[in-house]
Amino acid sequence: MNMRQVALAGALLTLVFLAHASGRFTQIGGAQFAPSIGIYTLMALLLAPQLSWGPLVGIGLAVGILTMLATSSPFPPADIP
Repeated sequence: MNMRQVALAGALLTLVFLAHASGRFTQIGGAQFAPSIGIYTLMALLLAPQLSWGPLVGIGLAVGILTMLATSSPFPPADIP
C-alpha cells in the first residue's frame, strides 16, 4: 500500500467510525441510519482493484474493530465482516 491508499483508507475508516458513533443519536423509531454501508462500498470500489488480499483483510479487521468500539455491540465478533 502506498501513502495515498493508506491515507484514503484512514480517512474513510474515520468517517465510518464517526457515522457509527453518531448512530446512537440518529435513530428513527427502532431503525438506525447507517451511511457506513455506502462508505464500505466506496472503499471497496476505490481500493480493492489495486490491492492484494493481505491489506484488504487488514482493512476488514480494522472495520470490525472500529465498529465494535463505536457501537458497543453486545456480541462484538458479529461486527467483523
